[in-house]
Amino acid sequence: MMELLLEADAECDDGSLHDAARELRCDSMRVLIKFGHQVDYPSDRHEGRSALAELCLKAVNCRPQPAKIDEAIQCLVANDSTIDFVVHRSMTLARPCCITRWIRLIPCLFSHFVEDDVEGGQ
Repeated sequence: MMELLLEADAECDDGSLHDAARELRCDSMRVLIKFGHQVDYPSDRHEGRSALAELCLKAVNCRPQPAKIDEAIQCLVANDSTIDFVVHRSMTLARPCCITRWIRLIPCLFSHFVEDDVEGGQ
């Protein structure tokens, strides 16, 4: 159904990717990205957050399975989502430990920062 709407030129970058990311709906995320939704689009409906920032801010409150959140994050990162901004944004929250805990648990996020640290220290 979603593909039919998108093939009929439904609006891109309307916040629907952010909603799918927040709900960890990876199949929907892939379809939306395939049809041109930009992963780092600053959605007005989501206070200017990217899809990854929305996921990190809202999905962690649902206590998702690490594999499910990892799959969703990897989907966005594989499509060039900006990771550094998410970490910076997470530090401005009232409870930054909720998001920073995931950085340590999610391989694609943790390895990004370990590689940056190793490269920066050389």
